[in-house]
This record gives sequence, C-alpha cells and structure tokens, in this order.
Amino acid sequence: MLNIDRRVRGLLANEAGRTLDAALAGDLVEAVTRSLVEHQVPGRVAKELDAEQLVTTVMRNPAVRAAVAELIASEEVRHGMEDTAKSYGAELADRLRLVLGRSDDRLHRASMPSPYGGAIKRAVAFILDLVLVQAAVVVGAASIRLVLSLVGADTSSIGAHAAAGIGWILIVAVYFSAFWSIAGQTPGMRVVGLRLTRRDGSLPSFPRSVLRFVFLIISIAVVFLGFVPMFFDDRRRDLADFVAETVVFSRTPA
Repeated sequence: MLNIDRRVRGLLANEAGRTLDAALAGDLVEAVTRSLVEHQVPGRVAKELDAEQLVTTVMRNPAVRAAVAELIASEEVRHGMEDTAKSYGAELADRLRLVLGRSDDRLHRASMPSPYGGAIKRAVAFILDLVLVQAAVVVGAASIRLVLSLVGADTSSIGAHAAAGIGWILIVAVYFSAFWSIAGQTPGMRVVGLRLTRRDGSLPSFPRSVLRFVFLIISIAVVFLGFVPMFFDDRRRDLADFVAETVVFSRTPA
C-alpha cells in the first residue's frame, strides 16, 4: 500500500509539473499580467493595505525594533560604514589634489606636471591650517578667559588683548614649526598632498622650521612679494624656502 501511495504521488507531481510548464509556456502569464495592469490591481492593493500605516505598525513592534537596533549596532555594519567613509574620504582627497595640481601647473605655465608644490596648493593648505589652529585657539582662549574671570582678573584691558595677540602668534608658529620638523607636513599640507623637506631629503630641524615660518610671515607682510620667486624657480621655491633651504614636494594622483 505504501508503494502504491508513493507511485500515485509521483504521477500526480509529474502531471502537475507538466501542466504548470504548459501554462507558463503559453499566453497565460502575459494575459494575467496584462489583466493586473489594466485593472490597476497593484495600486488598489497598496491603497487598501495603506503602506504607510503598515510600515508604522511593523516598526512599532518591539521585536522588529530590537532586530533593527541589533543590525545597526553589529560589527559588520559598523565596519562597512567605516570602510565606506574612508574610501569616500580618500577619493575626495585624491580628486582635490588632482584639481589643485592641474591648476598649479596652469598657473606656473608648466608644460608637464611638476613634482613641486605650487602657489595654489600652498595657499589652500595654509588656509586649512589656519582654520584648524584658529579653532584650537578659540577653545583654549575661552577656557583661559573663564578661569581668569573666576579669579576676578580683567580680560578686557589693552594688556590682555596684547598678550592674546602675542600668544596667538606663538601658537601658530609652534603649530607650523612642530609639524614641519616632526612630520614634514601640516594637516592642511597632508590633505592637499604636500611635503616639506630639505634639499637632501631630510626633515628640517625645529629651529630651521621656525626660521622658515618667520620668513613666511615676512613674505605675506610685504604684499606677498616673497612668493614671486616661485614663478621663476624650477623647484617653485619662495623666499622662506631659499632662506631655510627647504623644498615643498607635491603628490598629485594620476
């Protein structure tokens, strides 16, 4: 009896399969699809179901919310988001370096891409660094002013403003000089792809970096005349580079 049942089931399954194949091979699928579209069945079903209310109801379910929270907090999702952010940031930085490098080559009228940093890249890096150091100075100054106000010190006098100005100059000088001597590049230079070295490829010492910063300020103070040599020197060195015996290299993606 068991064998007979199995044979009957097999025959029925084979027959059902042949019937389904014949139906799909014919015009049944096209006819059903055309009828669904003509009678706007999907739209009517969506309207009856009220998709927004359905989603709201589902998301209010504690089990669904717990599952979504667990998914978001999972290591796979976190690592995936971090990798996406890193790759996007790297792609954006490479694009910025490429655009700035081409602009420098046009500005300096170079027939071929130069391995040395030009005026545009340097200016963008300098602005980025000033924004970073200014943010740090604002936070530090606010903290110091709060402490002085607690002890009753006068922070609105001329002496206080003069001290604040001197302190700002010293902080900026230490910021640039330290990064140049330790890493060969400031954070702003790293973003645009610049690196500072001596002529032999070594990093400049801290005193030499301070000297370069002083002449960088002088170059800016004299109506930017200290940057004119960049447009005539094959290594694009400005006054500060000549005095400190340094060279600024540029890394531009292909």
